[in-house]
This record gives sequence, C-alpha cells and structure tokens, in this order.
Amino acid sequence: MLKKIHEEHEHLGEVARSLEIPSCPQIVIDVYNEVRKKEIDFRKIIDLVSKDVGLSAKVIKVSNRPMFGAGRIDSIEKALSLLGINTFTATVLTGALNESLCSTAAAVHFEKFWRHSEVVSALAAHVARITNLVDPNMAYMSGLFHDSATAIFLKKKYPDYSKLIDMALGIIPAEALLEEKQSIIGLEEVAYNTNHCVVGYLLARNWHLPDTVAQAVCYHHYVDVTIHDQQETRNLAAILLLAEYLREGYDNVRAVGLYSTLNDWVKMHPKVLSQLYLSVEDIKDLKRDALEIINAA
Repeated sequence: MLKKIHEEHEHLGEVARSLEIPSCPQIVIDVYNEVRKKEIDFRKIIDLVSKDVGLSAKVIKVSNRPMFGAGRIDSIEKALSLLGINTFTATVLTGALNESLCSTAAAVHFEKFWRHSEVVSALAAHVARITNLVDPNMAYMSGLFHDSATAIFLKKKYPDYSKLIDMALGIIPAEALLEEKQSIIGLEEVAYNTNHCVVGYLLARNWHLPDTVAQAVCYHHYVDVTIHDQQETRNLAAILLLAEYLREGYDNVRAVGLYSTLNDWVKMHPKVLSQLYLSVEDIKDLKRDALEIINAA
C-alpha cells in the first residue's frame, strides 16, 4: 500500500481539491523558513507570530500546558525563551492547525477531534521521551495530525460522517485486524472513495511536515510497522499505535474496539513492543501514567 499511495499522484491531487484540504498558512511557512536558517533571527520569529493576534493567543494557551513544564507564559517572547525553538515551533503549528480546521458547523464533533488530538500528541511525546528513539516534537506532530482528516470530513459535511467519527478516532478492533469485520478505513473507502489516513497524509504534506511524520500519519492504523523503510518512521508509527491504546477509555471518544486486557492488545500489536524495545510491564507503567499526562495535555 505504501507504493500504491505514492504512485497515485493524480488521484491524490483530485482528493485534495475535492476536499479543499487547507494549505499551510503563510505565517507557519515564514516561521519554518526562519528556523531552518543557519543563524536564526529570534526577534523576527517573535514579531511574525505576535502580529497575528488570534494565533498569538492560541500559541500562548498551548505553551501554558503543564506537559511543557515551562511555568506561567504570558507573551510570545517568553514562550520562545522558555520552550526553545523546536517546541515553540510545534506550538505555532498547533495554533495554526486549530484555526485552519475549526468548523463552527460541527462544533461538538470538532471539540471531540481536537481534544483527542491533544491527548494523543501529549502521550506520543511522552512515549518518545521514555524510549528515547525519536525527537518528542516529531512524535507530538504525528499525534497532532494523525486524525486531522476527520475534521476535514466533518467540515465537508460528508453524509453520516458524524456516525463514524468515534471509529475513526478509536483504535482498530481485533475483529477488523483479523478481517472478521470491516475497519473504519474500509467503511470510509466505500462511502467516500478515500479514507482519513490518506487525507491526513495529504494535509501533513501540504503543511511541509517531515516525510517520516506524513508517513506515520498515513499508516497510523497499520499494526505492522515494519512496512516502513526508515527506522524513524517505524518508531513514529509504533508510538502512535501505543499512544492510541494508552488514551483509550480516558478521553471523550466513545470506546470503540476497546481490548479487554493488555495481553489482548499486545497479541494484536507485537511489533509495536519490539520496535520500541518495551515489555508488557513497561506498557503497564505507561498506562498507569496516562491519566496524569492526559490531564496535563
């Protein structure tokens, strides 16, 4: 399937146009460009973000999350100083994504999607720190974008998509992995001729995220993480699968595909543990920590 997605450029272009997938805001591109310079002009970045009042407010709000551990932040300058350039850039991305995807027509479902994204991104970043296999900011971005297409589908007002959103935001049940029941990907393909994984991939590419992040977003429901050639993508994909499991039962998504025991989940996701060098006991510890991390998200 990896090869298929990358070969269907024409089809993907049609999907992007029909769904009106938002382009990356110019302010985010400007921040990206400045961050990539050999000598970063921090004053310029502060001025760029500060000029956008709405985005500034969102960046400050995100920066004050306990998960970042920066303390009280009341200005863009302080956010950049305390968070560091990479984490600050992630908060800019978060604020801009929220603005781009927010849909008043589907406010209730959007809030569900957004809270879910916040929770998974926080858990993914935490797992990245624990395993030390990938930059936590990369894991955070993967978590933030992995289900972003659900907001696009809702905004497009796809018929009956509100009935599928819990399945899209949930983990794939064992019955679907064993092909005894149709998965959310199959249901979306039948109804819309695409699925939220592919559309999330397109959004990530549109927003100039690293290819490893876009790949992890595209395959975040695939339990065989070894399909990826790059080790970093394998790590990110495994972290997303684990983060989804850790939040199950703790956020505002109705339980879909909930596994009755940890061993049941491990049985269906053995390559996640081996990829991240984690044991069942490690997962138990992470599950116990999950609620605290979610509350801080």
